[in-house]
Amino acid sequence: MRRPSRRLAVLCGLLIVLSVAAFPGFAEEPPVRLVTGDWPPYVSQSLPGRGPVTEIVVAAFAAAGRGTEIEFLPWKRCELNLAEGEAFGAFPYVRSPAREQAFDFSDSFMLFEDRFFYLKTRLPGFTYRSIEDLRPLLIGGAIGYHYEDSLRGLGLRLDMASDPEASFKKLLAGRVDVVLEERRVGLAILAELLDGRTEAVGMTQGHFSRRENCLMVSRAYPGAAGLLRRFNQGLARIRADGTYAGILRRHGLAP
Repeated sequence: MRRPSRRLAVLCGLLIVLSVAAFPGFAEEPPVRLVTGDWPPYVSQSLPGRGPVTEIVVAAFAAAGRGTEIEFLPWKRCELNLAEGEAFGAFPYVRSPAREQAFDFSDSFMLFEDRFFYLKTRLPGFTYRSIEDLRPLLIGGAIGYHYEDSLRGLGLRLDMASDPEASFKKLLAGRVDVVLEERRVGLAILAELLDGRTEAVGMTQGHFSRRENCLMVSRAYPGAAGLLRRFNQGLARIRADGTYAGILRRHGLAP
């Protein structure tokens, strides 16, 4: 009996590989594990698509050929998951010197703006032009948020709460003078707490900070450097093909 030719053997091998690869799930890359927390109107389990930021992150990975698996956790646990390599990325996060010592960051995908909120009866006509406008005031905010170190470094008086909603409850009860929060987040919280009747609360025209938000990336997650490059490439693609702008429009945000 003649032995099969080398060419025939190679062809048979290729047919076996292709037939096995046709089965669902074969050779597919596992989903990238991501973590985030509730922060409406940008990220929330109750929002369509789990919020515009979630949609942007998922679309960027999809454009790079990767699926995603997203878990909602308290923010401190998000960072712990990254530190231990249990998740590739957490979003949305702001760069800071402390964070950059432990994590890497993607290209920016949204610009957020922090403003001060105040009771009009308590501080009629309040405006924020400089730090000196804040020195007489007791400032509320959320523990662990990016602005806490900046406010403390300026020597201002702070009364931090466990989360933004708790800070706004203090404001409405007259226990703090102003609350610092991202403008759309603050408006969303007030609309919920006051059932849409937000006329009693003012928001400064002047912002305390504008900040670019990113995917904060674990250095311990398998293949992290390559995944970060692919995410940035996918983000560039969805910006170029109109997907990014479409997500913002669907959620009522200006491109």
